[in-house]
Amino acid sequence: MPKILTKSERRTLRADKRRQEILDYIIDFHAIYGYPPTVREITDDLKISSTSVTHYHLKVLEDEGKLIFGSKGSPRAMQVVGYRFCRDERERKWLKKDV
Repeated sequence: MPKILTKSERRTLRADKRRQEILDYIIDFHAIYGYPPTVREITDDLKISSTSVTHYHLKVLEDEGKLIFGSKGSPRAMQVVGYRFCRDERERKWLKKDV
C-alpha cells in the first residue's frame, strides 16, 4: 500500500518538481540560444505566478549547488553546475556537454 503523504510532504514534492522544471528550462534555453534566460523569461514561459517566486526557486537551486550566479547586475548571469555550453561552428548550434 502506498504511503499517504502529509500536506507538507506534498508541498515539498511540488516545489522540488518545479525547481527541476526551472533547471531543465535553463539548460534547454541555453542550448538553443547560446545564453541563459532572464528571470522574466523563466517566469513567463513556465507560467510561474511572479518573478519573486522564480527568484526564490533560483536561490534554492543556488543554495543546493545546482546554479552559480555571476555579477548581480546582469539579468542572464547564471550557470548550471555540471554543464558547459560550447559553439559547434560546423552546425551553428550550441551543444551542452557535461563537465
